[in-house]
Amino acid sequence: NIQFVDPDLVPVHYNDAAKNGNKIIHGIEYDKNDKRVAYYFVKSETSKEYNRVLAEFVIHEFITERAGQRRGIPWMSAPMLRMNMLNKFEEAALVNARQGASKMGFYTVPDGEQIGDDVDTDGSLVMEAEPGTFEQLPPGVDFKSYDPAYPNGEFETFVKASLHGIASGLGINYHSLASDLSDVNYSSARIGEMIDREIWKALQRWMIESFIEPVYEHWIEYALQTGKIFINPNVPASYTEEKYNKFLNVAWQPRRWQWVDPQKEMTAHEKAISLGLKSRSEIIREMGRDPDEVWIEIQRENEKLKELGIETQAKDMPEVTNENN
Repeated sequence: NIQFVDPDLVPVHYNDAAKNGNKIIHGIEYDKNDKRVAYYFVKSETSKEYNRVLAEFVIHEFITERAGQRRGIPWMSAPMLRMNMLNKFEEAALVNARQGASKMGFYTVPDGEQIGDDVDTDGSLVMEAEPGTFEQLPPGVDFKSYDPAYPNGEFETFVKASLHGIASGLGINYHSLASDLSDVNYSSARIGEMIDREIWKALQRWMIESFIEPVYEHWIEYALQTGKIFINPNVPASYTEEKYNKFLNVAWQPRRWQWVDPQKEMTAHEKAISLGLKSRSEIIREMGRDPDEVWIEIQRENEKLKELGIETQAKDMPEVTNENN
């Protein structure tokens, strides 16, 4: 069974010497060769007792930012300070805008008679800014006009600049994060999308290599040894080293995205194929599909169209035979 665990359950502040002479750094035990041996999980969120779990039963991967790094950091850690600044700015701007839109005016009484006595424990005058209200000032208190015109033009500029920094810290483009296409043209959108997608592809590859493949290797070994995989409905596949290695020979196809300008991209692909720079299979994989499935689908479609007497205009299509059919 696979269980996702909060990384805080392996306390980053737990540094000690293990009884076997190994060292515990940030909740992880290392041997003399600096190899991970075990992890120390707290028994509960309030407990100071630990469960020692061997490293072979833990998948702990992260993107290394520097040599010798023991633990990963949240991907959003870089822009968090700027996010907090933007949040405080928006909060202050909202309060200022509400104050400017709420209070209407004040009454003063010449004879000093006071209608209300809303005074704090330290003697400070307490008033609330409500839309359309008029309040009386205490005797001897004068009011200086307060007209909070802010936020005005600076608000949008500051928010936009903050989002630019946040997007940069997250490794994505501003217009993707903010859904703001006001300053985007075709060229800039295409370049931005290409950069974003290359980052996503790298993260997909990292996820496959660090998590999906190790889980699959353990699962396929267990499934073969326990007879969970069937050659046919009645005969389970027996475990052999050769069969295990055969089942490990798989190709992972992560998500892909539609092109920004399909017509131009397709023309470029046609030229790349004619010059021998790309294969059809490579293009199909870039579209997020399995080439073998596409060829079989084309074959079945052609057979069906031929059966119905429908002529197609498809040209230069590869001949495909399916030995399993």
